[in-house]
Amino acid sequence: MERGRPMPTPVGHALAGIAAGSLYTKDQPLVSKGRDVVLFAVLGQLPDLDFIPGILTGQTDYWHHGASHSIFAAVAAGLIFYLYGRTKGAGRRWGLTAFWVVLSHVFLDAINADTSPPHGIPLFWPISNQYFLIYPLFMDVWRNPPWVQTIIHDFLAVGLELMVLGPVAAVSLLWRKRRFRKRSPA
Repeated sequence: MERGRPMPTPVGHALAGIAAGSLYTKDQPLVSKGRDVVLFAVLGQLPDLDFIPGILTGQTDYWHHGASHSIFAAVAAGLIFYLYGRTKGAGRRWGLTAFWVVLSHVFLDAINADTSPPHGIPLFWPISNQYFLIYPLFMDVWRNPPWVQTIIHDFLAVGLELMVLGPVAAVSLLWRKRRFRKRSPA
């Protein structure tokens, strides 16, 4: 019986999004210091919206790990947020922030234990339909009924993400906070 799904958890994607967004925006908030963190965490989930068509059609995983998990998708997100950011006079910053945060999601999905075919992500879609799996660092996610084994496995998956990505997100947030302090007049 197939148990695993090829993806880090939303916790891992949120932490990677926070790290990528914080490192890129440095001391220049997009919305505000605090709201940016929420924005980065939410943007880090963006490629997984490909679950929605599958849920609506009764084929939950049919669309997952498709085109939304490619460099092209990160570029498309960057372009959409660039256009939005232009209305605020900061198109380039909004666009590049979205690009890096969405790319963090794509990268994480390329370095996890992918236990269901096709293995990996279509990194270079639409140029190539080949799926890539770089290195299985993170665990897959089990979505079986809440059996004890599933709960323990997914708890361990989140724990691994917190151990690896938690410090990266924390350091990037502290670095960003320090940059804000240096920028503010004393």
